[in-house]
Amino acid sequence: MQYCANPAIFSTKHVEVAVEFMDNALKLHIVDTILERASEVVGDITDPVIAEFYRADPAAKDLFTHHCPVDTIRLEAGMVEQALYCFMRWFKSPGEIRILLLGSVPHHVETLKVPVNYYHRFLQAMATVIRKTIPAENQQEIDVWDEICENLGEIVDTANQYVYRSASIARA
Repeated sequence: MQYCANPAIFSTKHVEVAVEFMDNALKLHIVDTILERASEVVGDITDPVIAEFYRADPAAKDLFTHHCPVDTIRLEAGMVEQALYCFMRWFKSPGEIRILLLGSVPHHVETLKVPVNYYHRFLQAMATVIRKTIPAENQQEIDVWDEICENLGEIVDTANQYVYRSASIARA
């Protein structure tokens, strides 16, 4: 195999992709650190995330009980698991998370009548519980966590644009 000795052939675009990859690798390591600390400080985050979510919108509990009246706890745990997955995988596989949310948000809004703002609030609840474990002086971790939150929020907003809005849904 022969390597190119002419640096002019190595385009700026390739450098940007390499830097982004390295940057994402560092950010992924930072996310792992954040989540490990949260696990040590909080333990299982399921109950605190659900409590934070319902604190912000108590009426949401009725909707989830309606969809899963027998085993609401399992539904809540699954929601925490999916949200955590999005945060964990963002810097490793952002395309995968985009696909997941771009499909999930419209399905939940159209089929299950889950308001899109519940997605925002749920991700915010997750972010808040974990953010409280990040030391205030650790700006690098705060910046990485805020970046994930911003990106996930933007994807939810984008997904909401794909929701089919019939006259009855638009009025609700």
